[in-house]
Amino acid sequence: MEKHMSSTTRKQLELLLAILDYIDSNGYSPAIRDLQGLVTFNSTCTIHKYICMLEDAGYIQRKELSSRALMITDEGRLIIKKIRFNF
Repeated sequence: MEKHMSSTTRKQLELLLAILDYIDSNGYSPAIRDLQGLVTFNSTCTIHKYICMLEDAGYIQRKELSSRALMITDEGRLIIKKIRFNF
């Protein structure tokens, strides 16, 4: 777990927090265009790239063939908890 946290970039964490906050506020996961207004990335392509990185790290899961299918995993929730505790 610590290995993942140390290799996770600030932008990845920013996106992970944005996904969690959106789900908590709306009751469903965001589409990529929704995230574009919440993070400092300029393009949906960049957001997609970072979503893939978060998925590879085990912090999120996606359902295939659905635009609103992002879910924060237990590991993702744990890293968010650690981040919020440290700030």
